[in-house]
Amino acid sequence: MDDDSPEHRREREELHAYLDKVELEFEAFQEEVRREVQETGGYLQTFDEAAHADMEEFIAQAMEEWTGTGLNRVSTLN
Repeated sequence: MDDDSPEHRREREELHAYLDKVELEFEAFQEEVRREVQETGGYLQTFDEAAHADMEEFIAQAMEEWTGTGLNRVSTLN
């Protein structure tokens, strides 16, 4: 394949555009971390209670589904 083919150039341009976007997003994330460290002394020091409750609910639901799957698998083996 010719490195200067239109397809290769298009793919290279798409890759560069994607990497530029990722770099901008990472820079925004770094700024958020710096700001929070400056304001609170750490990153994610303040744990949102709603997020904690959501995570507990998600884990409980996943365990229910996993247990249900496991029980079904055991019962079909008998």
